[in-house]
Amino acid sequence: MPFPDWKPQPTKFTEKRIRKMEDEHAELKRRYKQSCITLREMKDSQKRNFHEISPVSFKRMVKQVLDLVHKTPNGLPTRDTLSDLNMSKIALEILQEDAESFITEYFYDATECTLHGNRITLGPADMKLVERLKDPHRHRNLK
Repeated sequence: MPFPDWKPQPTKFTEKRIRKMEDEHAELKRRYKQSCITLREMKDSQKRNFHEISPVSFKRMVKQVLDLVHKTPNGLPTRDTLSDLNMSKIALEILQEDAESFITEYFYDATECTLHGNRITLGPADMKLVERLKDPHRHRNLK
């Protein structure tokens, strides 16, 4: 043996010290800006294939809207109520996808108006402004 007096040196880090270092590292987790978190959530939601609104509640809402549209002038439902009609699954999916994209775009534009006004909180005025900008002919006489 070339080194008969050699002994392995004890490690500098005991188990207690290692656990303490791991705890300190756990406390120093990276904090992301809110805009980065929002973008990550948007990307995740775009990757998902399912809808934001549950299909059962969306179907119920569609049937309620159809019943409201097809009431007689005295407020009573017509003889053949539309809630008794069955809609194909694909028709409901297409309607739901279109409605969700409309709502998403609407809120995106309203958020842009909020940020343009140097504000953070989205308000009804921003939504009215988006509606007015999207359909100027409807709001021609308003001042």
